[in-house]
Amino acid sequence: MPATSLRTPLAILDTRIQLAQRKAEPGSEPAQALAKIREDTATLTGIVNELLLAATASAPAPDLEPVDVALGAESVAGSLQDLARQQGVSMEFSGSGPCLVRVDPGALRRAVLALADNALAHTPAGGRITISAAAEGSRAVILVSDTGSGITGVDPGQIFDRFVRAPGLDGDGGRRSFGIGLALVRDIATAAGGTVSVARTGPEGTTMRLALPLARG
Repeated sequence: MPATSLRTPLAILDTRIQLAQRKAEPGSEPAQALAKIREDTATLTGIVNELLLAATASAPAPDLEPVDVALGAESVAGSLQDLARQQGVSMEFSGSGPCLVRVDPGALRRAVLALADNALAHTPAGGRITISAAAEGSRAVILVSDTGSGITGVDPGQIFDRFVRAPGLDGDGGRRSFGIGLALVRDIATAAGGTVSVARTGPEGTTMRLALPLARG
């Protein structure tokens, strides 16, 4: 499928959102909602671009200014608050000061969003998801923890492979998909010189660990 056939509908959607923003009263609830929708559209566009890059060739890494991963992770937690609340899940964030990393801010947001979205997909009503960010030695570490049932039926290290699926928990032969999002997280982490892994998993929940090298200088 040509790249333009994937990107064009998103570009049209973004244009329509901008037109609607012009008609909305600045600072009003509709204006704020449209701004969030446009941010989500930009995230989706970034995912499409990364999928296209992964299917062709990797782009050279540009010279990037340091960004605070704690602020990025906190932003993701805020963006998912409403969705989590609708599913009866609490979404919390904790940070311990700035953690500067040289990474594309959009890619960072997509990585944390994919980890949090996966946690939300596997956390039942009444559960809790916690996103935290802190410096550990020479790395900035983002942890996404949930109170779901844990990863079963597949090696935890394999969930970052594309399209990996695991047996469902209901015993009826259904399958749980971890999707392509986690594979993109690994691509983003690797491109930034970092890693992503399953820090722990079990009946009390799962914690994903995204570690990126702190910016020097």
